[in-house]
Amino acid sequence: MPWYLVRTHYDHDKVEPTRSEHLAYMDDLVRRGKLAVAGPMVDGSGGVIIMRAENDTELWDVLNADPYHLADPTSERSVGEYKPNLGFWLTPDASD
Repeated sequence: MPWYLVRTHYDHDKVEPTRSEHLAYMDDLVRRGKLAVAGPMVDGSGGVIIMRAENDTELWDVLNADPYHLADPTSERSVGEYKPNLGFWLTPDASD
């Protein structure tokens, strides 16, 4: 299953009201084995996600259902398939 690196830029004022829903959504992705790591940029301009998806269609379905995206659909996202090789957080199957 491919990994993806997602960098999002959003309007902090638009997404802040949906923060609790966004965090619940992210927790669900962790439980489902899709989300490896995620977090905001310190300056509040957006965030970074490293996640797994079966394919591009699933990836975009997941990203587009995020409450942050729904609150600010004009946010910018850069997405690329990613191949992790090193890091203490990797499981043996992470680089498959």
